[in-house]
Amino acid sequence: MALITPVITDPVVLDATIANDIVFVASSGDQVVANNLVIQLNSDNTEIYNQEVTSFVLSHNVPLNTLTNSTEYKCRVRTKNSAGTYSTWSDWVVFWCYAPPTVAITNIVNAVINNQTYSFVGSYTSDSTLESYRYTLYTSASVLIESFDELYDGLLTQQITGLENGITYKLCLTTMSVDGLTGTSGLITFTPNYSSPRLTSALTIVDTPASAGVTLTASVIQVLGSSYPTSGTTLTYVSNDWVDLTDGNAVLFDTGFTCDTDFILKIWCKTLTEDETFLTLYGDYGTIKFKQYQNKIHAYKYLTGSTLTAHFASNALASIASTDVLFVWVKQISDAIDIQIEIIP
Repeated sequence: MALITPVITDPVVLDATIANDIVFVASSGDQVVANNLVIQLNSDNTEIYNQEVTSFVLSHNVPLNTLTNSTEYKCRVRTKNSAGTYSTWSDWVVFWCYAPPTVAITNIVNAVINNQTYSFVGSYTSDSTLESYRYTLYTSASVLIESFDELYDGLLTQQITGLENGITYKLCLTTMSVDGLTGTSGLITFTPNYSSPRLTSALTIVDTPASAGVTLTASVIQVLGSSYPTSGTTLTYVSNDWVDLTDGNAVLFDTGFTCDTDFILKIWCKTLTEDETFLTLYGDYGTIKFKQYQNKIHAYKYLTGSTLTAHFASNALASIASTDVLFVWVKQISDAIDIQIEIIP
C-alpha cells in the first residue's frame, strides 16, 4: 500500500496566544508515523511555519505565539510512512487567527432585575464581525430552562417573560462571528425582585339577579418602570416625587399592560410641551399617543396597518400654567377612550 493524500478538517478560527492542533484525516493507506505542516500568510504566501513531527496521531500541534491574531493564513500537510516516503500535499485550507471575543450581559446590576419580564442587553468586542447570538436560560443548578432563537440582528438583546419573583436563575449569551469565532459571557446569576401581583382585568361587573344587584371586582395592575435607554441613562428626580424627562430620557413600562384591552389609567404630570407626545401606549394592534394641546389632553389611536387615526379629547381647562400639576384620568372601553383632566392644587 501507499500513503494517501491527507485532508485537513480544521481549523476555522484559531487563537494565536495558545497552542493549537491542526487536525487531518487519512483513512486508508500506509501507517502514518510523521507529518509535515506548512503555514503561509494568505496575503502574499510568506512562509510562517514549516515543521515535521513524529507522531501516529493525525494532528499537528502549532506552538503558541507562532502565529499572530487578526491575520489570515493558509495551511497544508503531508504525511510520512515508516519507509520515509511522503504522501502528496493536502489542499490548502484558509483560516483566521483572532483573540477570543469579549462578551458580556450589561444590564444585570448587582445580580438583581426588577421585573418578571425583562429585556436583557449584551455587548460584544472583537476584531471579527458579529454574525449571530443566542441567549440560554438555566436554573440556579445550571439545568437548561430554555434556549432562545439564534438572532442575526446585531442588537444583542433578548426579552424573557415569566421570571418568578425571588427565584435565582443563570443566563448565558453566546456569539458567533462571520469567521466562525465563538464567544460566551459565561453563566451570569441573577434574581428577579419585583412587586406582585400582575393582573389582567381592571374592572369586572357580574349581574346577581338573586340579590337585585351587581358584583364589581376591581383588579390593580402594578407596572414597574425602568430608565430608557437602559444603557448609560441616569434619570433626574425632582423632590424625590417627580421624574424629570425634559433631558431626552424616558421611563419605559414594558410589562403587565397592553392598550389592546379595556383599561383605566391615572397620570400625574406637569410642564408638558405643547403638541408633543408625552406618553405612548403599545399593543399588538396599534398604539395610543397622548399630547397636551390648547388646554386639553388629546389621545390619538393608531391601528397597525391602517392610515386612519382615531382622535379623542378631554374636557378643556381655562388655562394650564407650567407649574400646574395635571391629574389625567383615562378610560378605554372597546374602541372608545374617555379622558378627564383637572388641576391638582
